[in-house]
Amino acid sequence: MKKHWAAELIGKPWKLGASGPDSFDCWGLVRYVQRQYFGRDIPRLGINSLDRRAVIDMFRSTDNFRQWDRITVGDGLVESDCVVMSPSRDPIHVGVVVYVDNMFGVIHSIDPVGVLYTGMGDLSMSGWVTQRLYRWTG
Repeated sequence: MKKHWAAELIGKPWKLGASGPDSFDCWGLVRYVQRQYFGRDIPRLGINSLDRRAVIDMFRSTDNFRQWDRITVGDGLVESDCVVMSPSRDPIHVGVVVYVDNMFGVIHSIDPVGVLYTGMGDLSMSGWVTQRLYRWTG
């Protein structure tokens, strides 16, 4: 059986501002996955990801997501959809939907763990609230 492409990324270390291939922050991982596996070039955000207010404002700005449509789980997930998450009500984290072993999950990178896979149903048990889902339309 062929191993899923995400398996080669699991365990890579988290590093602020890193966008692969050896380490990633959460946005760097999204950019890398979208480019390497789905042929989409997503620009750097140009914000300090440790500045919570800047991150919140970026996610609320429609200009930053012009090529993405907001969707719901009811629309049906597909690999490459982006999941905006938070440990509270303010979105500060992002990952990419993957389909592994007949289940949807999210590949994301967190400090200090690094890149990991979390099943969609396990996100809340891991402390993440799914705030928004986006699908590429660009």
